Amino acid sequence: MTDKLKAQIEQVRRSGKANMLDTNAVQYYANEMNLHELVVYLIDQPNRKRYFNYILTGEDPAEETEA
Repeated sequence: MTDKLKAQIEQVRRSGKANMLDTNAVQYYANEMNLHELVVYLIDQPNRKRYFNYILTGEDPAEETEA
């Protein structure tokens, strides 16, 4: 997960428009906010799992395996 994606997740979170565990709502509001990288990222099921892990723990497990 890139820093840009993390920043876009944070933008949606700070807007307060969506329950961050509702990926459909996150995609909707991300699209409304022109955060298209996040919209596309959440289409993929494996990415959704990484997204949920990031939302719940604040960590990206892929970063641990890349290091």
